[in-house]
Formats: sequence, structure tokens, C-alpha cells
Amino acid sequence: MILSILLSLLLISNSIYLSGINVFAATSNCNTNTVNDPCVQANSSLKPCNFSIPKIPATQTSVEFLVSKANAAPCACNQAVYNVLAECAQCMTTSTLNVHIRCLAQYKDDCTSFGTTFNANAAVPPGICETSSSGSGSNLILIIVFVTIAIVAVAVVASFVIYQLCKRKRQRNQNAAAAFNEVVLPQSHHTDYRYSNPQSNYGYSSSPPPRYNYN
Repeated sequence: MILSILLSLLLISNSIYLSGINVFAATSNCNTNTVNDPCVQANSSLKPCNFSIPKIPATQTSVEFLVSKANAAPCACNQAVYNVLAECAQCMTTSTLNVHIRCLAQYKDDCTSFGTTFNANAAVPPGICETSSSGSGSNLILIIVFVTIAIVAVAVVASFVIYQLCKRKRQRNQNAAAAFNEVVLPQSHHTDYRYSNPQSNYGYSSSPPPRYNYN
């Protein structure tokens, strides 16, 4: 059980598992490397800030687009760039890789944290996640996993300690019983008192005394 939990934790930590959704359906412009390719458009928008969409390692299983650097915020913190990043995320998603963009509300908060105001210079696409409630989803999963591991570990340690204590108690009882059996109990001493006829001790006869006749 512990091994399966640790394996699950390892899989989660091996991916950039954060909140977000795929907003757009993949289009024919995906991966065409043309001006209409959403990823090309996103890179063009990020280029003035010396940023671009990084190449995703083959070991990754989940990736989220978000504003993580202050110097990227001036280029990334607007609705138009958010929209093309969302489209690009859908284009990059495969059967083994889930790419998504952070929910809009949390994306805006990230911009604010870097001192940049989010510019609503484009329409918000329909179906976009406006709230950041799902942003805590991955954190909740990690918390649950860690708490589960902690509970299981405590239970295993407690069981082991209880087993050892019971084992030692049984051993002590067995040793005490063995020591008791080896003790030679002293035998009881009985005094045998034999009583004889007291009269015989003092010379008296058991025959009747003589009779004297007085005339």
C-alpha cells in the first residue's frame, strides 16, 4: 500500500500538475508553423520580452502555461496573448501530454503579483475558467497524498511498536515461568510424635490392685 502511494506521488511530482483547462478545440492551424499557428502567434507576442514557449521534455505528462517571471509579464499579461496561449495549449495536447493554461482569474493575479495590470484588449473566449477555484486542485491532491502517507506510516510504526512490546512481554512471561519450574521447593518436615501408655513409663501395672480382707 505504501509503495503504491509513493509511486502515485512520484508520478505527480514528475509532471507540472497545475490548474487550468483547454479552452479551444484543436484547429487545422495547429503545428503548421505558419503565421496562423497559435503557438507561432504566442511566441511572436512573447518575443519582445525575450520569452518563448519552451520545448516540453518527453518525460512530462502535464504542463500549464502561466506567468512565472516578472520580465515576461509586460508581454504576457493581456487577453490577446492569453487567448493564443490557450489555443496553443490545445494544439500541443496529445494522448500522453496534457497542456493547458491557468484559469483567467489566477492568471490575472499572477500578473498583478509582478506589478503588471492585465490588459483586457480582446474578448474573453467562451467557456474560459474565470475563477481560480481549480487552482488549488493540485495542491489538494498533494496534501491528500502526503497526509495519507503520513497516516499509513504512523500506523505501520505503531503496529510494529505494539508487536515488539507484546513480544517482549510474552518472552518475559515465558522466562519467568521457566525460572519458577527450576526452583526446588524445600520438603516439609513432620515430627512424628509417638505416645505410649504413661503408666508403663512409671512402672504401673495394668492389672487390678490387690485386695486386702480385714477380719
